Amino acid sequence: MRYIFDLDTPNLEILDITDNECPTAYPHVFEKATKLKKIVAGNINLKFDGMERIFYNLVNLEELDLQRGHFYNFPPTLLKYQTSLMSLNVDGNLFSSFPITLTYLHNLKQLYIRSNKISWITESDFIMLKRLRKTEIFVRGNPITCDCLHVQSLRLMKEIRYLFTDLNETVCKEKNITVLELLTERAFAEFQKNCQTGTWLPVSFSMLTILTVAIIVVFLVNKYRVHVDYVILKLRSRWKGVYSVESGDYGFDAFISYAEDDYRIVSSTLYQTLTQRGFQISFPDKDFIPGISKADELLRCVDKSRKVLFIITENFLANGWNSYAVQMTVTHSFHNNRRQSIIVIIKDNITIQRMPKDLRYIWWSIVSIKWPETSELMEQFWDELDLALKSV
Repeated sequence: MRYIFDLDTPNLEILDITDNECPTAYPHVFEKATKLKKIVAGNINLKFDGMERIFYNLVNLEELDLQRGHFYNFPPTLLKYQTSLMSLNVDGNLFSSFPITLTYLHNLKQLYIRSNKISWITESDFIMLKRLRKTEIFVRGNPITCDCLHVQSLRLMKEIRYLFTDLNETVCKEKNITVLELLTERAFAEFQKNCQTGTWLPVSFSMLTILTVAIIVVFLVNKYRVHVDYVILKLRSRWKGVYSVESGDYGFDAFISYAEDDYRIVSSTLYQTLTQRGFQISFPDKDFIPGISKADELLRCVDKSRKVLFIITENFLANGWNSYAVQMTVTHSFHNNRRQSIIVIIKDNITIQRMPKDLRYIWWSIVSIKWPETSELMEQFWDELDLALKSV
């Protein structure tokens, strides 16, 4: 199974798709399966990018098993509406911290997050976990760091150690003792005393220097991430024999980028009207090929389109992927001398100051059109958009 489609099964209560290769799913796959109580989906390699609301309608879900899925993070609101969830199993994944979406799981009884990559807990982890008073947390197999650089993390863990069920089986990364043994009153007092001695200072300074350099490197990589991604994607396209289209030889008049929650207005209003006016329009749900990365497909569709339309709404501004799409499009436009190719349609009375910064920086070269507030102005809006799409 390479793709999970719509489940038209309103009476289904248990779903087990373990060991199926499902990297992509229809965003509304569970919309009709409202009675689901248990999902077992171990080792499916599903990507949740752009699917923050995939579990939106599953308000009766009680058990979710996502073991060995190669997850390193979840969208913050992935489980926002699963207040009935009592068991969450994410054993054998790549989490380096506790997923923020746990904030919404007030009735969670068991959290299995064993054999991940968690080395320490942060202040935000501490605050979130402290609210999970009814939850048993299983962390065995994580590389818990028990050195002096992370003494504060260990203090926080000591304070909420009653939540962790298997600290007696969780071994410190640097010591041949369990975390529970270290966090006993006598052992932890001795540990803190040793950390305060001068013998640790040279090592601490060296590690701090390395950490600082690492942070700077990570900062620079993140700051120029889109530019790096763009070069990699272009090189990958060339290796595959896919080259940029020549001027005037585009497959589409425009590519539309929008928030998932605005899909209806794109598909039923923009797409239909512009198609009736003779334009060839591309947008993700219609033209992205399942199984291929969204970044690859975004660059391919933008490259094949004369213009790019951004539908700027409150939903758009709230979605991280859309910010990435803006940066990638702006980068592509300037690399290919297509600075007049971006059109912005503004809804919800959003001001320029709230626009993505990459759009603000090149606002002088962008055509912006405001979505009309009354139906009487719609025809004028379509004529204005028609003119912008036909411009060179």
